[in-house]
Amino acid sequence: MRRRPGGADPGRIATVFLLIVIVVAVIWLASAGASGNAVSNIITKLFKSNNTSVPTGTPSDATPGPTQTVSGEKISQTLQYPPFSVYAVQLGAFEEQGNAAYQSQAVKTQGAAGYMLFDQGLYRILATVFYEETDARSVKDNLLAQDIDACVKPMVIDGLTLNITATPEQIAAIKAAHDQWLASAQALAQIDRGFDSKVITRQQVSSNVSDAILGLKKVREAAHMAAAGSSQVDMVCAELLKTETELQKLTDPSLTDTMLTANIKHCLIDMIYRFGQYARQISTQ
Repeated sequence: MRRRPGGADPGRIATVFLLIVIVVAVIWLASAGASGNAVSNIITKLFKSNNTSVPTGTPSDATPGPTQTVSGEKISQTLQYPPFSVYAVQLGAFEEQGNAAYQSQAVKTQGAAGYMLFDQGLYRILATVFYEETDARSVKDNLLAQDIDACVKPMVIDGLTLNITATPEQIAAIKAAHDQWLASAQALAQIDRGFDSKVITRQQVSSNVSDAILGLKKVREAAHMAAAGSSQVDMVCAELLKTETELQKLTDPSLTDTMLTANIKHCLIDMIYRFGQYARQISTQ
């Protein structure tokens, strides 16, 4: 059969159409490969929509690089607090607890702590405590000049070593709790000195004590949330809560100035002494 002049050849048209399709497909595939293997992704979605595995050769966002830390990964770290010394002014030592209790109440009425410490078979009555020996000796000399028997008793506060295996966040929270305990004791010492020397007012004492309570509460709650159930955390949180309770009593407006300064000194000695007792208990576990 003869085709008409100028008529289209169906075979040729089909061949040209096929070539066009191939060229378009090649161009589209090339562009898809350059844009992140779109073809593979589409096929996966269409035919493997329930497949949660990572395709071979595709990096996973959940896999940490060499310098990344997986969230929740535990590390081992040692927290160390070296031992330190404080210097108490002692107002008598007694073999009988009853005599010591009487002396304790007597010195409290004069603005001293009246802290009763059983040590080496004696009940010692402590008036106050200082971080510097020269400060303690100065107060002792003033008392002796007033015919009040006094001496300086050095107190070595045990150091603390904590070997912890936990997440970095948990370790940071535990460290913050211990740091705040020691820092709050130093802050209370400054409050005591300031109030005694009339550098700060009673209102400022209440404000500064409230700040200390807030700081202790913040780190205690953070430590509890970060590592609840840990015996070490439970212990330090209990100690911080006890300190918060004792500090809260210092904000009582009904206290006389004399009783306030006595209670500040008593709380200060107790905070420092209990840290040493806590450190000793931790080290024996």
